[in-house]
Amino acid sequence: MLLWLIMMVAWLNLHAGFVVGLGLITFHTLERMTSAWIQDRSWRNVIHSTWHLVAVAPLAAASLLINPYGWDYVPYLVRAIGMDRPLIREWQPLWHTYDPVVTMAVFAISLALFAYGVRKTPLRRARGAAFLALAAYMTLKHIRHGSIYGVIWLAYVPAWISRTQLGKNLVAWISSQREVVIRASQLVVCGSLIFASANHFWRPTLPPLPRYSSASYPSEALAYLKSQEFTGNLMTPFHVGAYVSWEMYPQVRVSFDGRYEVAYQAQVMPDHNRFYDAEENWWTILDKYATDAVLIHKQAKICGYLDAFRYPRENAADVEAQLLMEHPPTARRWRVTYEDDAFAILVPANSAFPGVDRRGLPLPDAAAETFSSEHAHWQRTDKRSIATSHASHSLAGSL
Repeated sequence: MLLWLIMMVAWLNLHAGFVVGLGLITFHTLERMTSAWIQDRSWRNVIHSTWHLVAVAPLAAASLLINPYGWDYVPYLVRAIGMDRPLIREWQPLWHTYDPVVTMAVFAISLALFAYGVRKTPLRRARGAAFLALAAYMTLKHIRHGSIYGVIWLAYVPAWISRTQLGKNLVAWISSQREVVIRASQLVVCGSLIFASANHFWRPTLPPLPRYSSASYPSEALAYLKSQEFTGNLMTPFHVGAYVSWEMYPQVRVSFDGRYEVAYQAQVMPDHNRFYDAEENWWTILDKYATDAVLIHKQAKICGYLDAFRYPRENAADVEAQLLMEHPPTARRWRVTYEDDAFAILVPANSAFPGVDRRGLPLPDAAAETFSSEHAHWQRTDKRSIATSHASHSLAGSL
């Protein structure tokens, strides 16, 4: 129990996901208590079977206070747990994966095996079924819980199925075809190694274009800003804010990144969404915050309005964009100063940055340079707090 509590304290100081662990342990405790009661209707047996789990509850609650923020961490957790996270894919439902058809098919098969195993197993021996059902619901609701479901599934379902006639037949067939099974397993392992090697599994990547996922990284756009010795506040899409900080802090402060509610005011995300999704009065965001440049990814709807900021302007197919073509109603005029097939950069029209158009040109993967020791923050002379610096950008427009 002491080791578990030490791990708990470490977990809650490293990642807020520990809340899921606490919830699962609580649910597991209730299921164990219910199972013990059903078995012989004796509270003595319930206490004997679950006392160690019940004893953990107050200790786990007390451990919440062992963090740098003390009690203030608790109300933050309550608020953060209830917040929507539409920009984070792993918080989306399971059918929002990169390959939803395959994902849902595999999930359905796992549920079918789960249901078959429970149906063929006596209730008293199906302990963990409710626990696994909860994990399945969590996975269906949020992609990120799929790993938890997988671990729990492997802990219970194979054991349940092994006691059924199907399981016994499968074990008997494996025993009778031992050589075939071994060779087939070896082929699967070899095939997996060949596939992984062909895709250079050892090499980190930072895709400059959204080929295999919706994420891409503005390596060439940042190279342009570095070449111009840009300093100041850069409005960034949510998914690249951390990358920009890694590459250009402390010279550049980003407007938004993955820390979300930890470092930014609640209104920052809706404002970013309104701008990048080109929603009503999107142009007002350019005036609301103290922004020196804007980084735009080409998947954003706002790209439909880039013609309004190009010099010389190109023809805009979108009728609404055409209406805004001549004079976007912002306090300052803006123009496109850099553009490639993945990102564009807006700067005030009176800035001295030269225009660069790299559309149609190849974009290199900058992973090797990005992860090199030269980019490590401990190598940099300015040691200011990143959190304080970025928060000051987000707050500047409202002070």
